[in-house]
Amino acid sequence: MIKINLQNASNGVIKTVIDNQYNGANQTAEIIKVYEIEEESSETYFDRVSELLFDIARDLCLFTGSEVGPVKMDIITDWGVDYLPSDEEIDQRIKDLKSELKELQFYKKELKLND
Repeated sequence: MIKINLQNASNGVIKTVIDNQYNGANQTAEIIKVYEIEEESSETYFDRVSELLFDIARDLCLFTGSEVGPVKMDIITDWGVDYLPSDEEIDQRIKDLKSELKELQFYKKELKLND
């Protein structure tokens, strides 16, 4: 059986995974990983939090989808409901969405060619 302990640290979270059936031979293994989660930038902060959450899911053998499957769980960051973005942020979002639309149009075209 796997047991996961999470502890607060001054600069993040300490995760300890204890497996008492390591190698299927009633051996115990302890794996410790430190997630430094400091607010250097909000992007880095949320990247590290999502890494921690996905690692916990993996440790518990929870399937979160795959890159080749029809469904994949992802953790995304977005603007808060009451956040007022700057002109530059809006322009970047428009650019990103146009790029995503272009990619979808390409996929659709490829599907039609392969029919």
